[in-house]
Amino acid sequence: MKIKTIKPKTKIFIICILLLVIVVIAAGVFWLYPFKKVYHVGIISGTDFFEGTDQGFRDKMAELGYKEGENIVYDMQKTNNDMSEANKMIENFINKKVDLIFAFPTNVAVLAKDLVRSTNIPLIFGDATVEGSGLVKDVNYPGDNVTGVRQATMETTIKRFELMHSLVPDAKSYLIFYQNNFPIVISQLRELVILANEYGIELVLQPVDSTKDINLYLQNQDKKQKLDFDAVLTIIEPVAVLPESSKLLAIFADTHNIPFGGAPLSGDYQNLFGVSIDSSVAGKQAGVLADKILKGTFAGSIPVVTSDSYIQINLKIAKILGLTVNDSLLSQANKIIQ
Repeated sequence: MKIKTIKPKTKIFIICILLLVIVVIAAGVFWLYPFKKVYHVGIISGTDFFEGTDQGFRDKMAELGYKEGENIVYDMQKTNNDMSEANKMIENFINKKVDLIFAFPTNVAVLAKDLVRSTNIPLIFGDATVEGSGLVKDVNYPGDNVTGVRQATMETTIKRFELMHSLVPDAKSYLIFYQNNFPIVISQLRELVILANEYGIELVLQPVDSTKDINLYLQNQDKKQKLDFDAVLTIIEPVAVLPESSKLLAIFADTHNIPFGGAPLSGDYQNLFGVSIDSSVAGKQAGVLADKILKGTFAGSIPVVTSDSYIQINLKIAKILGLTVNDSLLSQANKIIQ
């Protein structure tokens, strides 16, 4: 029996047909089961004061189609103002080669920018001050693979001062704690000194590095027959807004029946008023930026977003202090605690 051999041209034709079939099948499988990129995002929070920021970020990312555990994975870290720990956490993100880092507030964001400078990892900052911090070159074109959500620091600080004066016109001296050598503090204090002179207010400026320093100062004040100040005002800096610091200040103000305002507080320890940003909203704004970056836009080309001010007035505390809050002030508040 003769075995027929296949002609070379026929072999080539058959091979081409088989390859075409394989390509078609592979394309069909890919169409039915597409490859999904899983993004890894490192989130680092420097203080619990902005605890709603990360949840707002995740919520917005979910709205934009990023499903946790499916196409995105978050590595959430908290430092509680421990910068040495923050350094280790960010280095860990870099070693893991995450696709994006979201860092807040200012001090952690500045550290993150320094550490990622030699990498191609984009950085988004949140709840941060850009003036005097070196975070961006320009708010419209931040550069350096960095963008984010800023708070209007100077405007917020001025509003806190003016609100204190409006609510407590008889107070003639304000105690202000601030962290030593924190870059965004000097410009705030400079502006407040000008305002204080205009309003006839004395500023009792107290540099601190920790809650322990605040506690020591307050203990010394407790020993005096008369306090060195009539009210306590917090500015935008990282020490006085720590939960343990805020608790100390709230208890002290309550004990001495003096007004305490600045950053919004809630829960068991409250103050007269607060002016800041809505952390959840700021987180959602950061989520919009993250979506653009993960879709290929260079972070440094995306303009910085500014969060709106959030004002909280506590009528319970006002009543305890014997203060009358007029309708004009109440109309400015985003939240009124009764």
